[in-house]
Amino acid sequence: MKEHDEGCWIPHPHTGIHYSKGHEWVMKDVPDGAATFDYSYWLRNGDLERYGV
Repeated sequence: MKEHDEGCWIPHPHTGIHYSKGHEWVMKDVPDGAATFDYSYWLRNGDLERYGV
């Protein structure tokens, strides 16, 4: 048994949302483009305090 197979995350082809391998059903009701952004958005630990997030 491969240890990493269970935790493998796969991007959905239409939304780009990542889901666990073998759990494709969780994406069934998510509309196309639901996670479409024009830019990447990342928060760093320091940003949490600075922006009050």
